[in-house]
Amino acid sequence: METSTLQRYLAKGAQPDTGERRLYVLDESSLASTRQMHEFIERLHRNDRVLLVGDSRQHEAVEAGRPVRATSRGRDADGHIE
Repeated sequence: METSTLQRYLAKGAQPDTGERRLYVLDESSLASTRQMHEFIERLHRNDRVLLVGDSRQHEAVEAGRPVRATSRGRDADGHIE
C-alpha cells in the first residue's frame, strides 16, 4: 500500500485515469483547507473512493475553511447532532 501526505499528492499534479480502483484514506482530514480538499476532489477519477478520518473538534486547517466539519454530521458528547 502506497502512502503519502496530501501536500505531496497535490504537488504531483493530475494523473491520467487508468480505470484502476483506488481507495484514499485521508487521515487527519480536518487539517485540510477548503482549497486543498477542492483540489483533491477535482483529481478523483470515477473508480476512486475516499474515506475521511479525523476529529472536527480537534485541530483545524492553517489555511481558510473547514470542509470536513461542513460536510460531516456527528453527535457531540451529550448526543446532540452537530
